[in-house]
Amino acid sequence: MSRWGIGPAFTLSSLTYSALVIIIHRALLPSTRMEFIPAPVAIGCGVVLVALGVVLYATSLGPVHRAYSARRLVTDGVYAYVRHPIYATFIVLIVPGIVLMLRSLPGLTIPVFMYLVFRALIGAEENYLRAAFGEQYETYHRRVGAVFPRLSRSRE
Repeated sequence: MSRWGIGPAFTLSSLTYSALVIIIHRALLPSTRMEFIPAPVAIGCGVVLVALGVVLYATSLGPVHRAYSARRLVTDGVYAYVRHPIYATFIVLIVPGIVLMLRSLPGLTIPVFMYLVFRALIGAEENYLRAAFGEQYETYHRRVGAVFPRLSRSRE
């Protein structure tokens, strides 16, 4: 597995679906606009989500690439809370933020689609990590959520 993991397949499928949803949204305007949320509120919340997502993405990218080169498992920093923060930032923060800024009702399906694609593809990446790191990865996997932090984490 390359240092990009499932990233290329995840990105291509997510961008393709997103483009279709945005085309549908634009074709059906104004009926597909989130009118129930005032524009300044939706845009403000969207900006905050995207900004948080970009910060977490930037925080996540460097450690995983350095660890890949050094053949070690990252389990600290953001990775102490989420096993796949790079994918999580897009699914939970960046894309929902963009959807809010666009005020697109059909856009709400994009993060759901991305999560389903993530769940369908991530097995290959996790199998690679199991093969590379064995019990260390198994312990980490049991302790830390894939996309969402676990509310109760045991310290093994």
